[in-house]
Amino acid sequence: MTYARRYQIDLVVIEASTRDVYMGGHTTAEQLRKIQAGLRFLFVSSYPRDLLVEKGLLELEDRFLARPFTPRVLLERLEHVLAEAAHGSSAMAGRA
Repeated sequence: MTYARRYQIDLVVIEASTRDVYMGGHTTAEQLRKIQAGLRFLFVSSYPRDLLVEKGLLELEDRFLARPFTPRVLLERLEHVLAEAAHGSSAMAGRA
């Protein structure tokens, strides 16, 4: 959270299924959005997207990348999310 207060961050890659003592991945994302408006997220997990949505760990509009993935696939997805936000091509770009 400290870095979000000090630096301009455009995109955070975060584990969707994390449920640590403090807060899970989606809760962490919501807290970071309060600190820095417009922050984008790419959630990753080895669990299926449908299961994460069912368990309330992910929302349908959240950007998601299933593990395992290659560095190339990760880079392509990151570029896509950032380009989408820069061009305003999605009504839900703030949820990325």
